[in-house]
Amino acid sequence: MTTDRRSLFDVSWRAIAKVLVAVALVWAWFQLWQFVMVMVVAIIIAIALDPVVCHLERYRVPRWLGACASVMLLAALAAAMIGAGWVSITQQSRFIADNLIEFSRQIRASFPAIERLLPTAEEGGLGQYVLSFGRSAANAVAMFVVALVLTVYLLIEWKSTVEWLMAFVPQEQRPKVRRTLADTRATIFSYVVGNALTSVITAVATFVALVLLKVPAALVLAIIAGLFDFIPVVGFMLSLGITALLAATVSMTAVWGVIAFYVVFNAVENYFIAPKIYGHELALSKLAVLIAVAVGGQLGGVMGALLALPIAAVYPILERLWLRDQLNSDTVEIHKRLSA
Repeated sequence: MTTDRRSLFDVSWRAIAKVLVAVALVWAWFQLWQFVMVMVVAIIIAIALDPVVCHLERYRVPRWLGACASVMLLAALAAAMIGAGWVSITQQSRFIADNLIEFSRQIRASFPAIERLLPTAEEGGLGQYVLSFGRSAANAVAMFVVALVLTVYLLIEWKSTVEWLMAFVPQEQRPKVRRTLADTRATIFSYVVGNALTSVITAVATFVALVLLKVPAALVLAIIAGLFDFIPVVGFMLSLGITALLAATVSMTAVWGVIAFYVVFNAVENYFIAPKIYGHELALSKLAVLIAVAVGGQLGGVMGALLALPIAAVYPILERLWLRDQLNSDTVEIHKRLSA
């Protein structure tokens, strides 16, 4: 009995095509991941603003005008908030940077063994970090502007765009796809509005607490706490670390007061404020949140970490609508019960 040697190496053109498509997708991701992140941000902002545009349409405001006005109002509010406290923000930011440099010097003096792990001001290490941070901030602002422009077009043309894409979906699958899009839209809207509210509450509460504890640069630290609140778990720890360092310039009592406030407020936010605002739309375990943030940060940097949670929260929708038949009969019910 002989075996055709050619059968051992017989690879169909379809398999080769799949490999080439996979390679092309990986290459495209590395080339276009920043634009993909901007597009995702634009979609999320558009979902959050769409109810406002629809409300304006009921008063016979053209959709294009409502979309432009909503996006311009959002940009104006962001610019006004930054401009109102710009002097205090720049002064306090300089104060924070000076204290971090001094803290770095003290650590190097106390632990010479870790000298190589910390940047030095003399070698320009900290300057390079500051310059890199400045470039990242400028890039983030530019990406935000592009996202706002894309948001206007998404708000105006999202219905026709969805119908155009829906034409590629097999006819029997279209009802399920439409339901998936509707549920995903509701989940992302809940995330955006809920996270914005919790971040504002976090910033205000942090500012009041730091003023009472007489911690310097309270305004900037409160803004940092509000922004970092968008990054689950990791943001809390980073914000606490920076604030504790500044509190150490006052007294150990202030440090312990800051730690106590952050721990208590984080517990209140996680177990009282967030459930009241989000409901169960984003009911994910802490482990799932950490994994999502880690993967998102690795793939897309800070922007990827910010977008990881709403993307991960879409999984239960896919599981319920698309994966139910492929999983065990009780898998979806068990996951839903655990989330609740």
